[in-house]
Amino acid sequence: MGCAPFPVQLMSAYDVLNFVQNGAKVPMMAISVRDVIPLSQARANLSELADQVHAGAEKIITKNGEGYVALINAQRLDYYHQLERERIHLLLIEDASKGLADVAADQVKDARSALKRRRDARTAD
Repeated sequence: MGCAPFPVQLMSAYDVLNFVQNGAKVPMMAISVRDVIPLSQARANLSELADQVHAGAEKIITKNGEGYVALINAQRLDYYHQLERERIHLLLIEDASKGLADVAADQVKDARSALKRRRDARTAD
C-alpha cells in the first residue's frame, strides 16, 4: 500500500473545523491507493463502490490521472454541510460580538454620513 499519486488528504470535517477554529494547520493524512479510482473503473464498478462508500469508505475518482470528484456517503455529506453552516454561524456571532464591542467602545460612525462621503468622493473623481 502506497500513497496516492497526487496530494489528496482526507480527514473528518469535524477535525478540519476544530483545527481551523484553533488557528492550526490541518494535518495531512495519507489516503490509500485503493481509495483512488480512475473514472473508467468507477463507471464499471459503481454499484460496488457505492456499497463501500455506504459502509464508510471515501473514494477519490480521477480523470486523466488527476483528482476529479469524491464519492462519500450521503449522511456524511449532510454532516459536512451541517458543520459548514455551524461554522458560518460562529463567524457571524464573532462579527456581531466585535460590532457590539465597537459600539461599547464608541468606535462607530454614522452609516448615512459615511455613505454620503463615499458617494461624494466617487463623483469628485
